[in-house]
Amino acid sequence: MSRLSWPTVLLLSTLSLVFTAVVCTTLYLREANQIAVATLDRESRRMEIYTGFLTSDISSVVTNLRLLSSGDGIISYLESGKPEDLDRATRRAVFFSQDNPDYDKIRYIDESGREVLRVNGMGDVVPGDRLQNKADRPFFQKTNALSPGQIYISPIDLNVENGAIEQPLKPMVRLAMPIFDSHGQHRGIYVINALIENSIDRLRQFSPQYAPRFRLLNAQGYWLAAAKPGEEWGFMLPGRAGMTLAKTDPALWAKIVQNPSGQEPYQGGYFTWKHAIPSQMAPGKPVTLVTDDDFLVMGSQLTHEEWAASFVRLRQTFILVGLVVLVLTTMIAWIFQARRQAQQERDRFFNLTRDMLCVAGFDGRFQRINPAWQTALGYTQEEMLNHAFLEFVHPEDRDKTAAETARLAHGGEVISFENRYRCKDGSYRWLLWSARPLPGEELIYGSARDMTERKQIEEKLRQSEERTRLMVESAKDYAIFMLDPAGRVASWNAGAERMLGYGADEVIGQQFSRFYPEEKIAGGFPDKELKEAAARGRFEDESWRVRKDGSRFYANVILNAVRNPQGELLGFVTLSRDVTARRETAARIQKLNEELSQRASLLEVANKELESFSYSVSHDLRAPLRHIHGFVELLQKSPAIQGDETAQRQMGVIARASKQMGMLIDDLLAFSRTGRAEMNPIRIDMREMVDQVIRDLEMDTKDRAVTWDIRELDKVSGDPGLLRLVWTNLIGNALKYTRPRPVARIEIGCMTSDGKVAQPDEVVFYVRDNGVGFDMQYVSKLFGVFQRLHRAEDFEGTGIGLANVQRIINRHGGRVWAESGIDSGATFFFSLPLKTTKPG
Repeated sequence: MSRLSWPTVLLLSTLSLVFTAVVCTTLYLREANQIAVATLDRESRRMEIYTGFLTSDISSVVTNLRLLSSGDGIISYLESGKPEDLDRATRRAVFFSQDNPDYDKIRYIDESGREVLRVNGMGDVVPGDRLQNKADRPFFQKTNALSPGQIYISPIDLNVENGAIEQPLKPMVRLAMPIFDSHGQHRGIYVINALIENSIDRLRQFSPQYAPRFRLLNAQGYWLAAAKPGEEWGFMLPGRAGMTLAKTDPALWAKIVQNPSGQEPYQGGYFTWKHAIPSQMAPGKPVTLVTDDDFLVMGSQLTHEEWAASFVRLRQTFILVGLVVLVLTTMIAWIFQARRQAQQERDRFFNLTRDMLCVAGFDGRFQRINPAWQTALGYTQEEMLNHAFLEFVHPEDRDKTAAETARLAHGGEVISFENRYRCKDGSYRWLLWSARPLPGEELIYGSARDMTERKQIEEKLRQSEERTRLMVESAKDYAIFMLDPAGRVASWNAGAERMLGYGADEVIGQQFSRFYPEEKIAGGFPDKELKEAAARGRFEDESWRVRKDGSRFYANVILNAVRNPQGELLGFVTLSRDVTARRETAARIQKLNEELSQRASLLEVANKELESFSYSVSHDLRAPLRHIHGFVELLQKSPAIQGDETAQRQMGVIARASKQMGMLIDDLLAFSRTGRAEMNPIRIDMREMVDQVIRDLEMDTKDRAVTWDIRELDKVSGDPGLLRLVWTNLIGNALKYTRPRPVARIEIGCMTSDGKVAQPDEVVFYVRDNGVGFDMQYVSKLFGVFQRLHRAEDFEGTGIGLANVQRIINRHGGRVWAESGIDSGATFFFSLPLKTTKPG
């Protein structure tokens, strides 16, 4: 091959460099755009999360405010005015205060503005002589004018006590609602002062790495959480009136006011925002939030430095790529230049290498060999080339050599093939071959290495390894050393050094009694062991041994006597193994077994007590309920209250409450028994069981339009009584929550091993309906005891049925979950393991 000229190489390198620069620039711009879009998208998603967190905090305060303002204590006090009722309301407020560290104050203020009760943070009750009049406060005046079902949420500001801003600063939001007595008369307001600072801290801690970016502004553009603390609360703190985004960047503020969410360049970086609407922070609750501010602004400020840092690694990568390409183009030029030199060196290597290289034809003759052949075998090149190469092969190796040659002729490859070649002096040498064919030219390129000396060494090693194999195999966990007939150490391996701590130079020639504790030596050991091993050929013992540092360990020791063919004692082979851990483990297992036996006895006693308690609940609570229900029926028929609508209504409330309590007791007992009931699994036809449950629920479908879609259901193994209870609860719920629908549609089916819903080791059953559904954000409460996602006035129930379902499925080794949406129907799933559902 002719050598390329330097101008040609330079031209090729320049064209490659220009092409690489264009491609790298295009790719860089595309990747930079993708990084920018991904970064801004993460900022936007975080604002959505922050808004949800703040809404959750405010919604929680709304819930507790409604519970406090409608609690038994405060309502009783409004009716009676008795101090003991006020004390009960105060204790209730103390409980909520201690349970909610975010609550700085909980207050009931009468219609004149005077504080009647006030509990400061962590349940601190304010004495009566320190209660204040809040008639002049805006939150009182605005809440006092609200109607039932409305709650006032104040703007976020700093707490003021006795006319001065409280120190340290307390960012606060106040939620208040008017209170009306049973006659509809306005009796004041109930207020919770919530520390919004804790909510801000939680938002920052959600993503600590992004905490410095977090911003919060009110509807006037004032910073509530700014880049610098000195810019915050400009509408309250002196000297900060101008520190508002509305003044420092009116263009950006105008966009924030006009758009509920967005992103804009800001100070060399980006500002991302989303409106948090206070009036919408009680989702799903039957209240109306009234506020002075239309919105809050959740913001994230990505600084110029952070924005630029997003692209540093990309620039470094493309710079590195450019350098690599430059190096490659330089190497290509060098390769063209060096190729001719390599061709010249090929022949030099062929002639100078110590390996035996050759080129042979498919006809069985050498066509070219290097000088190493003559050095190894003694023949000249002419003598080797004038004969077929099989003539030089050992007669015993010719068949396998011919077979390997035929395989090469058919395109195969030879790696690590061994055979013997005859030398000129008549001896044979072992050769190790590697060869590849060139079928188009009917040539074989081979390389052979003389391995005669290695073969001889391998044979000696094989014989040696056979003698020591048993010792090596047993030495993995043992200390092995030799003793002479008198018990002195004659050899010492690494295992012995690790186990006992002595080096070989410290113990060889020494009595091995130094490894025994004093009490063993006093008992005549190790002389007894040596005598028994010499007499019987073997001695084995487990007892304590002593290391060099004085520490003890429990050892398994085997002594084997070694004798020559004439029976003369040559010494002993000692094998020792540290079994301290095994001994301690056995002791721990024995102790655990004893503790387990004790706990089983305690558990049996506890189960008996639980059964006794269940019987007591069933017997002692049902009797009073029957009395209540019977007397209510008598009172309803009594002439004294005939025509009295109020009394009749109240009697109806008592009757319904006693019935509900009876249902609750029944469900609680069923729930308790479900966890203790003995399971008797059998093979179950699920379709037959579902059909029976539907027939049992015919009273619930009477005068209703119900469309059933029952798919093929697998047979399973399980407890029929418990699984029937599962189907009864799930199908009964589907019928209950589709009651508002003109036509109820209920689908029942199962899935196996689809990799999405059902895993490979389980079968999943489901009940799907077109009912009212529920909000998935509360799905974690769905299977809890007494947890209900709908009002009792809308749908009856005790809130225990689904908890019972979960307990039953868990006992079968399965799982249970649900999927739904508000007014979009619901699907309840439960799984059973295939190992318990397959026949046999």
